[in-house]
Amino acid sequence: YDSYIDILGSNDTSIMKSSTYAGVTAISSDTAKLTATAAGGAVKGVYSVTLTTKALVAKDQSSVYENATQSSTLSSLGFTNGKTLNILVNGEAFTFTVDNTKNVSEFVTSLKATTNTNGKTLGNLANISFSELTGKFSIETKDTGAAQRLTVSGDAATEMGFSVVEKSGNDATVKITASGEAEVTVTKSSNKFSIDNISYDLSGASNGDTATLTVK
Repeated sequence: YDSYIDILGSNDTSIMKSSTYAGVTAISSDTAKLTATAAGGAVKGVYSVTLTTKALVAKDQSSVYENATQSSTLSSLGFTNGKTLNILVNGEAFTFTVDNTKNVSEFVTSLKATTNTNGKTLGNLANISFSELTGKFSIETKDTGAAQRLTVSGDAATEMGFSVVEKSGNDATVKITASGEAEVTVTKSSNKFSIDNISYDLSGASNGDTATLTVK
């Protein structure tokens, strides 16, 4: 008996059945925490997925500038003209000199446009922003993962209240249990990853969140 050519049998592996070649579907029990897609070759069944630790960027923030807006001048916030901001992103070094006649929005834009001796542009390697809600300047790596490194230093960084020490990112640690299988712990640099023809997206999850994935 050859199950691979039995068109009437219940075996899903029969090459005579069109269903063998049909796309598989991945259904999450909580799409706010987990979304997924499955490609041909994905093993059908129910998967328990738990996010132990979320993948994070390397990030540093300034002190709080109360009541500051995008149009506030740097001088009004106490910035000293001519001080230096040094930013090191995954081995790429950038130097920026403060012009305190500029406003917050212009400062952020100019900082993003800063280039280094290797021809790299800071805004392509890091996200830089100012929040009127929190009153903080934020600098963070574009990517997540434990390999990410960021250091904000210089006399301007000290004046702004950055930590002036190296910051690291964090890998995602996920526990996945397939039907009838033992729990497996997976470590990835991103909250989006693919294993065995299933693509997982845990971007909306928090540490400790669990969802069930049904592949059929």
